[in-house]
Amino acid sequence: MNNQKMPVLKPIISVTEMAKMLNLSRARLYQLLEQGIFPQPIYDLRTHRPLYDAKLQERCLEIRNSGIGVVLPPKIGPCLMRGFPVKVS
Repeated sequence: MNNQKMPVLKPIISVTEMAKMLNLSRARLYQLLEQGIFPQPIYDLRTHRPLYDAKLQERCLEIRNSGIGVVLPPKIGPCLMRGFPVKVS
């Protein structure tokens, strides 16, 4: 049995909180986001802040624990503004 303590997931967290949960600096998290290793955050339409919901938090923790990331084709990413995937140029 795995004795690792699972972090408590909140409904929504910031990029800073996600980086802390992953034991990464914010700068390193942004590098890995740019490389397509971790899924892109969703954005609050009012404040334009990047946020992670519980589902994305779980996915990031799975990637961190497994070492297997989400590798995306170049220039295409899951930008989830308004809940719809859009092509990023």
